[in-house]
Amino acid sequence: MKLISMTEYVLKIAKERIDYEVRMEDQREADGYNFCITCGRNDCQPVTCAHIISVKEAKETGRTELCWSVKNMVPEGLPCHQKRDKLNLF
Repeated sequence: MKLISMTEYVLKIAKERIDYEVRMEDQREADGYNFCITCGRNDCQPVTCAHIISVKEAKETGRTELCWSVKNMVPEGLPCHQKRDKLNLF
């Protein structure tokens, strides 16, 4: 496991939070509210940002810039996100 400094950690968290806020605000401004882009519903809660190309895939294919790209993030409800990622967190 690679250890990172506290500064690197804080910068990473800050960048992720800024990207999240930008993407969610873009949708709110365009449509007036946040909704899941997969099913088109606003009751698919909670709506969070999901990577279109997963961080794992981006790293494995040498496209690590996608891990940080706002263009690689979409608002998606947690249930749809889990189905897409084949996760069962409920």
